[in-house]
Amino acid sequence: MNLYETYLKTSFSEIDFWPVLDIFDDFILGRNIKRTMHHLRYDGYLMSKPFIDRLRMYKYQPMLLNSIQVKMGKRIPAFYLLEDYVIFGYVFSTTDSKDNVHAIFGSAEKDEKGQSKYLVRGNRDTIVFINPNQQEDILN
Repeated sequence: MNLYETYLKTSFSEIDFWPVLDIFDDFILGRNIKRTMHHLRYDGYLMSKPFIDRLRMYKYQPMLLNSIQVKMGKRIPAFYLLEDYVIFGYVFSTTDSKDNVHAIFGSAEKDEKGQSKYLVRGNRDTIVFINPNQQEDILN
């Protein structure tokens, strides 16, 4: 079962997690919190369901990475959920050696070479959350 399937089966009616929602909003909107990788546990609870609810509130939707179409030179802000973590980055297009275009997810966090620290290539079940209306130019 992947994280999204776990989300669909989880109930948080018994815990008070309202203070965390403001933090989630700041992270999603890029306010006051660095957009990198963050742990999704609070008070011992995995908070992926409330985080996904907040993503949906801001018009982010789950999509299979290999089905996302992004024009070359453009990128879409995205969130990739991996176990207990969420990683902020962008979905953008790249070409392979045969000039086939593929969407990939690259984290906003960079490694020592200036490349995305986390790079995810799409396969048939890789899900990322994007807001397709936020497509933007890639700045070099």
